[in-house]
Amino acid sequence: MRAEVREALSELLSQVSVTNQRVTYSKSYVLKNFENDTSTLLRKLLEDVEARMPNELVIHPSVDTSGMIKQVAESISWTLACCEAIWGLISSNLLIPAGSGVSWPIRSLNWTTVVPGGGGESSTEDLSDLSLPVPSQMVKPPSIICQEHQPMTDPDLYLHDLGIENLSSEVEEALREAVRCFKHDLYLACLALLGKASEGAWIELGLALCQNIPKDAEEKASFFRDPFIGIGRKIMEALKLYEHKDIFQDVYKKSGYRPKELRNAVIWADAVRESRNSVHYGAKPAMPNSYEKVSALMIGAVPHLKMVYSIIEGAAKGHKKCKVRRHK
Repeated sequence: MRAEVREALSELLSQVSVTNQRVTYSKSYVLKNFENDTSTLLRKLLEDVEARMPNELVIHPSVDTSGMIKQVAESISWTLACCEAIWGLISSNLLIPAGSGVSWPIRSLNWTTVVPGGGGESSTEDLSDLSLPVPSQMVKPPSIICQEHQPMTDPDLYLHDLGIENLSSEVEEALREAVRCFKHDLYLACLALLGKASEGAWIELGLALCQNIPKDAEEKASFFRDPFIGIGRKIMEALKLYEHKDIFQDVYKKSGYRPKELRNAVIWADAVRESRNSVHYGAKPAMPNSYEKVSALMIGAVPHLKMVYSIIEGAAKGHKKCKVRRHK
């Protein structure tokens, strides 16, 4: 094998990347565009993300070999992401293998150094190390066949629906664990983790708002960092800060939310906190923590956390603007 061929194949393998974002997107795509035949489903996904596999990789100075390497790497990456997504959906009981047939989407790659009017060599590269088998045929479980979307049965789908780019890692992990608990009917554990996510979001909001306060910013920030101050007080203090329209008028415009909308998020957070507090011995919630109640709170987290983090993002932009002005 020529040195340029080895170099091209090595570069190809180095560009293969299966990210959590690709797996999450694939899960959502598979459910929304479901086909019983796995090969058909995978082909449509690759077309959707513009990552179709070329018939062969041409390695020659007269062609855009680097562009072809990128295209092949993208196709392999998305194929592996889809395979992983399918197994994740099977694990979440959102898909069921239909029969014992198995498909191997990636087995080999055809490559050539031959171009019109020239000589060279052609061969096939074994990619079995990247091969990930999946069921050839799949069906949806009877329990969900009439339902279009099941985000609360899979953490990736739930976070995909949430769609918050600036979500902190600790809040994200709490939400992921909350979804796992909800899936197994562990409603009190689910609420405890949802409560943690809510607390984190409100504390982050308070700290973000403090950055825009001209005076006493650090003193107010220490209030939100104090572990001995209850989250109820911190939530109300964050709302109180945000009601200063003379300071946050620009944030209202950037985030699209005014204090009256944020009060709705306070109501949701209080409901989560009250339900979560039944984790304490002898404490009883006002209403039993049933499937209906907990699912409503989990669903409610989507618009309310989106609101909180939109304000956080707006406050961060406002802080940068203030720093620029002070610098000038």
